Parts: sequence; C-alpha cells; structure tokens
Amino acid sequence: MVIHRLTPEYIYARSRTSLAIRLYASPSEIEGAEIVFWKRNTENRKVRELSRTLASDEKEEWSAVLHFDDVIRYQQYYFILKHKDGSQSYLCSDGLCDSEPSEAFFEFFSVGAADYDRTPEWVASSVFYQIFPERFAKGKRDKALHDYVSWQSVPDQNSFFGGNLQGIEGKIDYLEKLGITCIYMTPIFRADFNHKYATTDYFDIDPDFGTKDDFRRLVAKLHDRGIRIILDGVFNHTGVNFEPFRSVKAEGYESRYIDWYHIHGYPLDMQNLNYECVGDYPYMPKLNTGNPEVQDFVISVMSYWIREFGIDGWRLDVSDEVESSLWVRAGNTLRREFPEILLLGESWADAYSITGDTVHLDSMMNYEMRRALINLFIKSGDTSRFRSSVSNCLMKYRNSTRLAAYNLLGSHDTERIANMTEDQHAVDLAFVCLFVLPGVPSVYYGDEIGMTGGNDPYCRGGMIWDEEKQDRVRLSLIRKLIKLRKTEKALQCGDICFMTCDDDGKLLSLSRRCADDEIIVSFNLGSGIERICSDVPLCVLLSDDGVDIEKAACESGCSLVMPACSFAIYKRRKI
Repeated sequence: MVIHRLTPEYIYARSRTSLAIRLYASPSEIEGAEIVFWKRNTENRKVRELSRTLASDEKEEWSAVLHFDDVIRYQQYYFILKHKDGSQSYLCSDGLCDSEPSEAFFEFFSVGAADYDRTPEWVASSVFYQIFPERFAKGKRDKALHDYVSWQSVPDQNSFFGGNLQGIEGKIDYLEKLGITCIYMTPIFRADFNHKYATTDYFDIDPDFGTKDDFRRLVAKLHDRGIRIILDGVFNHTGVNFEPFRSVKAEGYESRYIDWYHIHGYPLDMQNLNYECVGDYPYMPKLNTGNPEVQDFVISVMSYWIREFGIDGWRLDVSDEVESSLWVRAGNTLRREFPEILLLGESWADAYSITGDTVHLDSMMNYEMRRALINLFIKSGDTSRFRSSVSNCLMKYRNSTRLAAYNLLGSHDTERIANMTEDQHAVDLAFVCLFVLPGVPSVYYGDEIGMTGGNDPYCRGGMIWDEEKQDRVRLSLIRKLIKLRKTEKALQCGDICFMTCDDDGKLLSLSRRCADDEIIVSFNLGSGIERICSDVPLCVLLSDDGVDIEKAACESGCSLVMPACSFAIYKRRKI
C-alpha cells in the first residue's frame, strides 16, 4: 500500500511559494522515494528526495517541502518509489505502475491568498499554563457573593472558593519565575455555576472574578512580563439564563431567537429534553451555530475581547461539535484584522475535522498524546507501542499543527496526573517526555507542585501556596524543563525521530533535529542499568541523578550510563 491524494492530508501550502508533500506506505514497503515535479506546459522537470519522517506499526510517512521562486500554479508531479531489490515503481493519480507515467499526473493548481498555514510563529516556542480562575488565588473583593468554603476544602460541583482576577494578578511573579509564556484561562464571562461554562453574558466579566478594569489591568501586566493570555470561548452552547434562550422559553416559536437553538417541541421540557444540549445537560442548551445570525454574534464576541482587551487568542470549547462553517468564517474574519491570534480547538480524539481541509484552526488540545504518555509512563506500557501511538497521532496533522498542538498531562476535565500512581518519579518522567515531544507543552495549575485529585470536580481544588506542602522537587524539574524548552530551538520546531525502542519495551531514545541542531532524549524504564553508545562525545543538558558518561575505547566515542527508571536529555558534541 502506497497512498497519496490531492487533499490536505497529503499536500498543502506552507506559503504561496512552498508546498509540503507527503505519501504514506506500509512499513518497509519502500526503501526510498522521490518526487518529480514541473509546471504544466513546461519541460523543466525537477527531482526532490522524500525523507522517511515518521513510522508506526501501521504505516510510514515520507515527506518533503518544495520551494518555488514564484506563486505556485499548475504544478504537475508523480513519485518514483525505490524497493529493497533495487527495482523502481511509480505512483501517479491512476495508482501504482511499473513504468514511468506519461499522463495521469497529480496536479496542484494554485494557492489562494489565505489558503496556507497562518499559525502565529510565537506559538511553537511557547509554554502554556492553564488556570481555573475560581481556584487559583484569592484577591481583594468589595463583598462576598457566595458562602465561600475553606480554600483547603475538597471541591464539589457547587462550592465556591473565591478565586478571582486580582488573585491571579497577585501571582504574576510566580508565573514569571516558573517560566511560562502563555496562560489559558477557563471561562471568565458572566455565567451560571462555578465553572462558568453556562454563559449568560458574553460581553461582561462575571462578578465572581471582578470587573473589566480588573481584566484589562491583568492583561497589561501579563504582557509587560512577556506572558500572553488566551480565553475560553464557549460558543457551542449557552446557559439557560442567556437572554436569547430566556426569550425562546418565554415566547416559544414567536421568539426572534427561535432559530438560535435546536428546539424540538414547546413548551420547553428540562426533564424530557425537547431541545438539544451539550452532553445532554439541560442547563446548557446547544446553539444553532450554522445560523448566520449566531455566527455573526460569536465572531463579534471574539473580536471584541481581542480588540478591546488585547487577548492573544481563543481556546474553543467542544470545537468539534460546532458547525464547521463557523470556524471557517471566524478564522478568515479574525485573521485579517488580528494575524497573530491563536485559535485552539478542544478535541478529545482525532482533530482533523477542525485543523485540516477548509476548517483550519491552528491546533487542538492533544488528548491523544496524553493517552500515549499515560499508557507508557503511568500504566507501564511498552516503548514500541508508544512510538507507534505518537507517530500515528502526528501523521494526522500538517507540520504547523503538530508544532502548535497543546500537549497536556492534565486539565480541569481530567484526573490529576499525580493522582494516577504512587510512583511519583514516573510522573516526573512523563513531564520530561511531554516537554520534548512536538507540540506546545502545557501545565495544569498545581500539577507543577504535585497537587492530587480525581476527575471533575476533584481536580479543581484550591491551588496550594504553602511551600511546605508543595512538591518542590517537581517544581524545580518543571522550571528546568521550561527553561530548556525556551532555549533549545530543536525542541520547539525540530523534526522527531525515534532512535531506540528495545525488544523489552523499556528503553526509548528519540531526537529532535532542526538544521544542524539536535537534541536527544533517552529513557530507561527498566529495572537495570543500560548503556547508550555514541561515536561522538555527549553533552548532558538535564538528567536524573546517577546518569553518567563513560569514555569509550575510541578517543572520540563514549557511553551514556543510565540507571533504572531514569532519563537524560543531551546533545552530541560536534568534533
């Protein structure tokens, strides 16, 4: 099986003068591949070699980037496939053939002014930090709006702890010292419930968190420290106290907002649900996001908070349940005025529907990568399966999407990573791997100091600020990983290559390479000492205690000695 099609999974524009090309083959089916390409009605044919960039148990990815001197138009091409026995075959739009094709070429016609990658450059070099505002920190407030529970209380579905925007402002020094470069905050707009995912006014800050002036000041102070901020856009659904839904409830089919929702009967019945909701929660009715009037409203909300307060983008709640036409319109509209904003979609599975083809959000919350990390480090999976899972995940997306993917170990919707195992060093190893994989690493508030808690609501406890109760060892490790991520270009935008996955499934080495810069990361998940040999000297950047370098018999070589359950991040020294 060798596959290439004229769809964005296989060919897409990185700019108006460069094309990314991919084909996929069964494992070991081909030894090499080349692309022959030329402009229609010319004879100036060029040949470019493809590289094997990723490999899983199911398939291999072969890719190249083609650069042109002018805007791309009418590029015809076919592939030369090289086999182990020295023979060649060819791939054109008619399929595989044994002789060089004279017709049925693939043809890429043109690149529109907005039909190419527009992910902001700042994203790939970022480190994210997620804050649940109600539980991060308390600040000054004029009056109590609820009966607040103790900050150390076990969270439940209905309790209020009293965190607010001024509390976050008071912890900017902590965030800066940690080293993060972008905050993602869960909803802060006027809404029902403590989680604020049932919006009632998209143009106001919820009084629980403060005022617009509080928010404007917070954004300005974060920006002064070099920290960006993205907000949670809940546009798939609203709260029942949002004025358009109140109108529908009161006026029925006479309401001017009747087409803003999916209504299947009247009067509205919250018990038997004759209207559509997110997750069948009756207090969060689903918007009709295919309605142009709803789309105009959503885009106006998104524009308002960018224009008036200078936010840096949106995390889009349950984005793969929203009509795709909304994201197409929103992306095209917003990027014209705000080219540096980030549009990040929430997705718990394959996110191609929101990041590929015509719907081109910049990236997604990468829960698939989270599962791979947890299976390997927390559930004692094998490294070979991890390589295959990660490769399959990456192969779904264009390169800019891979590098901007929001990689996470925890969020407000998951059990905390420290809660999942008694082996806290395994959690440390999972964080190390999180920071070296393609994509943007993120930390859920409190995970950096070892907070525990089960699934929602228990993962939403009050941030622990007492240093004596924090895991200071993990905090130190996270700070070092953030610093390394921010200083090493290869960890930000380098290609990934899996170098070692041993038969026992306990030894893993991978590299990230960008131009001449290469970072290598090795994990020994076994119970004995392992040695990784190198024909050049090694420079260890960060490692567990006990990792050592032994000189090899040859003058230039050496061995990296790794004790059980350890990691090492290193460079090969140039000689």
